[in-house]
Amino acid sequence: MMKLTQSSRQLFEQIVKDLTNWSGASPCFNYITAQGRGNLTDLKRKGLVTTFKVEGEECIKLTQAGKELAEKIYGCDAT
Repeated sequence: MMKLTQSSRQLFEQIVKDLTNWSGASPCFNYITAQGRGNLTDLKRKGLVTTFKVEGEECIKLTQAGKELAEKIYGCDAT
């Protein structure tokens, strides 16, 4: 299994839980603090999430690897 720091794992869990509220792409402002930016970068470098802009707002979406990890860890379909 991919190794994540405790902080990155907590952020990943928050993202996975929140995605169901946003049809698969969640606004970053929901849970990304200045401190959490490093954890977001860690998740992006590990290929678990990607970010993009929608109407000026940065959003997060799980990659295929992120979806697979979410299913493996949390037993949920994180689409």
